[in-house]
Amino acid sequence: MKDFYDFLKIMGGMHDSIIACFNWLSNEKRIEFFFEDMFNNFEGLPEYPGRQSGTIILHGVSELSIAIETAEKLRVFEFLPDQDEPDVVLIKFWPSGKIRVRFSSADYPCFYLQSV
Repeated sequence: MKDFYDFLKIMGGMHDSIIACFNWLSNEKRIEFFFEDMFNNFEGLPEYPGRQSGTIILHGVSELSIAIETAEKLRVFEFLPDQDEPDVVLIKFWPSGKIRVRFSSADYPCFYLQSV
């Protein structure tokens, strides 16, 4: 999971990105996050490669907690590993809400290596 956590760090914790939708596939123990623009937090900076949608998929989900109350789009405040539990990510939203996921592996875009 170190590579995935390195990805999140390089991507600035996905700050300001918007989750267009997420799917919880309980039978497959998988949650999928679809982003409108993976690089939204770089907008206005020289590193910004332009709008690029993308997906993060967490596999082997053994715990999932969702606390969201909003009629707005889901704007990420931070998408980062839990400091105390290395197999848990916390996705916090602005102005409020969060998702906590315990998982075993992740699929995520690798285009960031060339782009950022």
